[in-house]
Amino acid sequence: LLCLANCKKHLNKDGQLLLHLYHPPPEILALENERLFQFAIFEQKNGKKIIKETLKRYVKEDSYLELEERYRVRFLHDFDKNIDLKHTLHLFAPATITWQELLSESGFEVTGTWSDYHLAPFSLDSSTLLVRASCR
Repeated sequence: LLCLANCKKHLNKDGQLLLHLYHPPPEILALENERLFQFAIFEQKNGKKIIKETLKRYVKEDSYLELEERYRVRFLHDFDKNIDLKHTLHLFAPATITWQELLSESGFEVTGTWSDYHLAPFSLDSSTLLVRASCR
């Protein structure tokens, strides 16, 4: 709320706030603390391979997405140079109605929601929530 209140403080009276938010789609909500695993392999011309692994877990009671990304760099002949990297993000990802309530509590009125930059109407199946809000 403090972040949104500060946004409002710095906007002109007739200013608009534009947000690009993550919205957990049904397949993520259905995980119920289980992890979703995805991976991709990127092959380089020099024989090196980069394996990107993504693990997602949605914690419904706290409304956040745990996103772990792992990068495994594999060399064709120099196995001792192999590298493993990873980082974990905890992203606040509540339901759409929660975002609307937070914006309202911060003095904004939601004037539009979309699923993409082509302005397709927002759908609960989308992982993107674009919001336009005006100062009240």
